[in-house]
Amino acid sequence: MIILLLIAAVNTALTYQRNKIWKNDYTLWSDCLTKSPKKARVNNALGFALFKNNEFEKAIYYYNKASLLSPDYFQPYYNRGNVYAKLGKDQPAIENFNKAITLQPDCADTYYHRGTFYGKTEQYQLAIEDFNNAIRLNPNYIKSYNNRGIAHTRLGLYQKAIDDFNEAIRMKPDYADAWNNRAFVYLILSDNISCCRDARKACELGNCKTLESAAGKRICR
Repeated sequence: MIILLLIAAVNTALTYQRNKIWKNDYTLWSDCLTKSPKKARVNNALGFALFKNNEFEKAIYYYNKASLLSPDYFQPYYNRGNVYAKLGKDQPAIENFNKAITLQPDCADTYYHRGTFYGKTEQYQLAIEDFNNAIRLNPNYIKSYNNRGIAHTRLGLYQKAIDDFNEAIRMKPDYADAWNNRAFVYLILSDNISCCRDARKACELGNCKTLESAAGKRICR
């Protein structure tokens, strides 16, 4: 009986310790790193946990370690590209996305994030090419349709933009940003009826930007 009680006490202590370690991703992967400091995937995972906590420089440090430990492992390059994009560091962001795509050219997410970065830096044609690839690899990539629609809008390719927003809305009818973005195109085209319809729907779903712009022009009152 005493032995059974001791075993139960040990198991309880181990469970408590494990629960402390698994409190969050950072503590989990920090613990893993102490046991496996030379595993690239562990360093990468710890970097991502730090990224989610907005500790960007620390995240880069562990992504760097992961890349050194396994130079052909694409994930640290992809993740590091996202950190640099977040920090507004254009050249290293692109270099890391490029390397990630070279190592794993069939990852839709990498094309999407590089395309989003190109869009933010007003390189719209390059953005469209990346969104095309993301959609080719994942035809249900809703955000790629929406972001490609934005790039088409910026280039004045309004029908292509509408087609993209149509597809995003078809796949996700409650996608507020797509309704708002399509409303914005209709506003540009002076199609006030369509603009107001979409803008009101977008606002119902939580995005009132175009509705407010239209109201400022005495449209959709």
